[in-house]
Amino acid sequence: QHASAFLGATATATEASALDIVDTRNAGAREPNDYADKKVTAEFTDDINGSWWSSLTVKGWSDSYAPWQLVGYASTGQNENLYVRFGHGNNNTWSSLRKIWHAGNDGPDSGLDADTVDSIQGSAITHQGDSVALTGDVTGSTTVASDGSISVSTTVYIEKSDASSVDFITRNTHATGIGRVIASSNGTSQNAQLVADDANSYTWVGSSSGGLSAWYFKNGGDIYTNTGNVGIGTDSPGYPLAVSKAESAASDFQTNLDLKRTWDSGNSTDRYHGLIFSDSNSVNAGIFVNRMASNANYNSDLHFYTNAGSSNMTPTTALSTSKMMITAAGNVGIGKVDPVHELSIATTS
Repeated sequence: QHASAFLGATATATEASALDIVDTRNAGAREPNDYADKKVTAEFTDDINGSWWSSLTVKGWSDSYAPWQLVGYASTGQNENLYVRFGHGNNNTWSSLRKIWHAGNDGPDSGLDADTVDSIQGSAITHQGDSVALTGDVTGSTTVASDGSISVSTTVYIEKSDASSVDFITRNTHATGIGRVIASSNGTSQNAQLVADDANSYTWVGSSSGGLSAWYFKNGGDIYTNTGNVGIGTDSPGYPLAVSKAESAASDFQTNLDLKRTWDSGNSTDRYHGLIFSDSNSVNAGIFVNRMASNANYNSDLHFYTNAGSSNMTPTTALSTSKMMITAAGNVGIGKVDPVHELSIATTS
């Protein structure tokens, strides 16, 4: 006697070779309490999940006890999936359908935790030649190539939820190697670069499209650019430095450039600072201002100087060769250091 031979509707179990299936299509969804107590019910229905199904329902006792139901597809095509769901006797409801996994339906996209890496399905991690790619459920796609390069098809976010810094590091441990971050547009040579070059003691930020335009930050604190013009307030500078500021009215007083000298403490007089004109050999000429009074007495002289033939003239040595000056009182001296008249001109005998 085999185990499947004792399914019958009589009070005493009798041998049976088959179990009749009840056709409940179009009869509406059946809840746990709609099934007969202490019976195994087989049915053909379209009211479990909107398709044609065959099911076996086992209800071991009365309505207050939980039944369970084994469900499989019963349409004209083949489907290898089986499901089980569980009833709640006291509130007469079914759980969701739970898929039964077997060798034919597990693996990538199965939904099983065993087939995921931190909730990413196995199908989203594929081996492509010499690279590994993350696609599918992952936002965008990420590819790790055999040479260590990583390509990402969407935005990369580096986030922290605390007050500490967020670090994105590219590191080259070679003695003369550089670390580089490149942002490229549409796969062209037009790109932006952030480069750390320890061998040359600087970091630079630049762009390239057949050539390189960059700003260099020297380790000692200097900043310079190797090519191109710099515009402040304008996107089309015609000179190495162009400063533009739009006026809101014709009467506006514009200040496009401020040369400021500050100090921490000490004597606030004889504070020289200014502007020079030079070539590769020496200072040619310059303009400098001297704050000659302290505290609230903001008296300043303005000096103009030129190079009369010195091969090593500097702004410091130029201070003693002022060719013209305007005092705080407004007196002008040409060839005179301290003019006492509105215009004083030094004469030669």
